[in-house]
Amino acid sequence: MLPLNQDCPDGEACIDDPDGDGFICVLDASDGMAPEGTPCEYANVCDPGLICVDPALYPSPACALEEGCCAPFCDLNLGDDDCQGLSVGDAVCVAYHEPGSAPSGFENVGVCGAA
Repeated sequence: MLPLNQDCPDGEACIDDPDGDGFICVLDASDGMAPEGTPCEYANVCDPGLICVDPALYPSPACALEEGCCAPFCDLNLGDDDCQGLSVGDAVCVAYHEPGSAPSGFENVGVCGAA
């Protein structure tokens, strides 16, 4: 599964594998009600294509004082184009994994974050 493609079956979302082996499909608990910039507590409560991250990384105004914020995945190979027009102004595509720690095949997976 690749979060950039969101190629999971209907009713599921692609999130990072807690075992560190890439990404997995899990129940989409968003019910279509958690778009970009929405507060969140768990990885699968954001709409598909988004992931719950620390608001320090994705400081959308709606996420102030919240545990997490729904941020879009992005493709590092495309630069910052995937991160334009979002609730976080000047968002850029940053690596989802620490340098050198991305599972094979996922080196281009990023998440939009504050510049």
